[in-house]
Amino acid sequence: MKKIFFVASALVAALAFASCQKNDAQEGDLVTATFTIVAPHDVATKAIGDGQNAKNLVFAVYPYDLAPGADNTAAAELVNLRQGDWTQGQTEVVFNANLEATVTVSLVRGKAYQFVCWAQNKDAACFDFSAMNAIEVSYANAPAQDNNYRDAFYAHAVTSDSNGNPVKVTDGFNQTIVLRRPFAQINVGSTDMAAAEDAGLNLNNIYSSMNVSNVATVLNTLDGTVSGAQNVSFTRALAITNGTTASEKLTINDQNGVYQNTEFGWLAMNYVLVGLAPNNETHNITFSLYDGDSDADLLYTHEKTGVTLKRNFRTHLVGDVLTAVGTINIVIEEEFYDYDIVETL
Repeated sequence: MKKIFFVASALVAALAFASCQKNDAQEGDLVTATFTIVAPHDVATKAIGDGQNAKNLVFAVYPYDLAPGADNTAAAELVNLRQGDWTQGQTEVVFNANLEATVTVSLVRGKAYQFVCWAQNKDAACFDFSAMNAIEVSYANAPAQDNNYRDAFYAHAVTSDSNGNPVKVTDGFNQTIVLRRPFAQINVGSTDMAAAEDAGLNLNNIYSSMNVSNVATVLNTLDGTVSGAQNVSFTRALAITNGTTASEKLTINDQNGVYQNTEFGWLAMNYVLVGLAPNNETHNITFSLYDGDSDADLLYTHEKTGVTLKRNFRTHLVGDVLTAVGTINIVIEEEFYDYDIVETL
């Protein structure tokens, strides 16, 4: 089997918070807090992984206990302050063209709060956010290459001072919250698309499926941890690079620059929920390539063990995944066979 190279390219994570400022109003009064929710992506082009399919925001509020050692992951949601939940008939909160949304909520002066933001495609049926502190991800009947419904974003934030330390609300304030994926993106890149086409493969008809071991299924949004583990199968679907002029190519931004600006045939792309970085999770990944949409069209199955997946990172498996090099030796045998044929006249 051909060697498959592993490359990870980082997406830098950050949260920016504005400070609360005190005035002469009394403790216990209601103050207005305005949140700008941002999904930090390039909106200039429509592409795989640009986040533009996760247009709907759900916003939830929880109390935050400033006492040392307080278990803030046990806080109960203030359900009357939830916003954007279309499943409960609430007014939708939709990101604008710049992938920003604004939420305004009334909070009690003298108390501290924590916030959970979750963004997804409204029609995605694979996420259950009925409990916003424990969002569940289903991988049942998950199709490969699903960028429309399986990409989602979240953030956890706390009322904070200018140094980022949790504080009680003293007055109305503006706060910016930046969303990031809780998922790793797994890609398969081909260096031998042209060679495969020369050898008779129809590039318009390449399908792929993928199996990933030890995938988490529940995200604790209050502390960022994950739980649940299962082996996940992404069912066969057409490759992203499939021979059409509209097909995208896989480009890699690796730390060492070995593959910088190199275009690969993009044969597989899947999202899986993973733990916080740094994590020691390792996963076994198996992907199969097909010349058509049936089991009978199987070309080859590749296996890669011990793959480290990280949250909001892209992991690439690249190499000659479609072809195998064969060496054919051509020899001229100058000798005739062992005996001569004689005919009499």
